[in-house]
Amino acid sequence: MSSMLDIEGEEVDLLARFLANVYQAALSSEQDKARLDFLQALTDKKLHSGNAILSMAPNRGWRLEESAKSTAVPDVRTAIDNFIAAQPKIHIVEGGLN
Repeated sequence: MSSMLDIEGEEVDLLARFLANVYQAALSSEQDKARLDFLQALTDKKLHSGNAILSMAPNRGWRLEESAKSTAVPDVRTAIDNFIAAQPKIHIVEGGLN
């Protein structure tokens, strides 16, 4: 039986998997946006300085925090971008960083 797209068997399976991946990526992107919006709202409350910084320290790991440091910025996304830009090139591979 032919469909409107004139595909069958493996092609249907591949298309279904592709569409599922597109849906998951869109859902994940929306969830990530909601998470960052939440962190930005916390920063905007100015419980401390109203500025955020993403930093890394030996034996403590990385942290995203509200900070009065001079390199902290009012926007959470910018704090993350600044941290990424300052790092040596990191390659992301399936299952983690390389």
